[in-house]
Amino acid sequence: MIEIEEGSLKENTYQGYKCVGYEPEAAKEGEKVKSGTIITLKYVKDETKTQATWYKVQHDVAGEIKDFKTYEGTAWIGDDPAMIEIEEGSLKENTYQGYKFAGYEPTTAKEGDKVKSGTVITLIYEPITVKLRYEYRSGDGVTLPSDLPALPEAFDAKYGDEIDLIDVPTYKGYSFTEWTMEKVGSDTGELSFIAEIFGSLYSFLEGTKMTVPAYDAVIYTTVTKNATPAPPAPTPDDPTPAPPGPTPDPAPSDPAPSEPTPVAPVEISPVAGREAVLGARREVLNSKALLGARRGRTDDDTNTSARTFATIVAAAAAISLFFVGKKKEEEEEG
Repeated sequence: MIEIEEGSLKENTYQGYKCVGYEPEAAKEGEKVKSGTIITLKYVKDETKTQATWYKVQHDVAGEIKDFKTYEGTAWIGDDPAMIEIEEGSLKENTYQGYKFAGYEPTTAKEGDKVKSGTVITLIYEPITVKLRYEYRSGDGVTLPSDLPALPEAFDAKYGDEIDLIDVPTYKGYSFTEWTMEKVGSDTGELSFIAEIFGSLYSFLEGTKMTVPAYDAVIYTTVTKNATPAPPAPTPDDPTPAPPGPTPDPAPSDPAPSEPTPVAPVEISPVAGREAVLGARREVLNSKALLGARRGRTDDDTNTSARTFATIVAAAAAISLFFVGKKKEEEEEG
């Protein structure tokens, strides 16, 4: 027989396990057993011993991570590698305007399956494809000519791409607006809040380039007819110049005042029926001098004052001579 030494049945530590007893169960330190006896300490998995686990789900939109979420769990501490189950609903697709879901990475990811702790599951989204076309639209009261320049056929484009626009056509007698883009039908992707608020008409056009929208669209130009220009007014001939008017006579300058014509004494004829008084003489007015005075007044207004004075003096002299002769006649008769 052999005695079981003290400390020989001490439990060891094994990660994730616990000791549940001995085999044979009667084995006990200090007691004796047959030589050659094997004593076994039994260990079983301790489910209370765990390690943290996690996986992450992220959403890749055209190469940019838009959203992500980490899901956590636990696994038995002895698991290597530790595994974690993909929760139901954690792989639900998100909605992004202009994009559609294209698949997972890793491609085998599936809800309910287990993946290694630390796995990153990526949901991939790619731009949607929309259809674009060019179009002429007539302005008010305009009938589109049948031979306008041909426009390209409808074509596909990916949302967010930048495309070159064709030049705005030209046509003699008509004008064309810059290209404008308008949504047609329903969005091929999710309806944007911008469309809900502001309607379906947009002008994303900058210069000769356009950013493809998230819906089928028509790119149009409005055609208007140019106003017919009025014919130019005829150029009048140079008018014949009017003949010059008569040259006004220069204002007469005041001539130097002329001396009055002296009145020559004239013989006074005796009164009929009476004899002339001896030695008596009558002076009469020189009619020619008086006439000359009148003519001077009529024909020459430049020295009116002088001539009027001369006339008055001559008249006074004649009257004076007349009355002197009359008085002499009365004296002789008396």
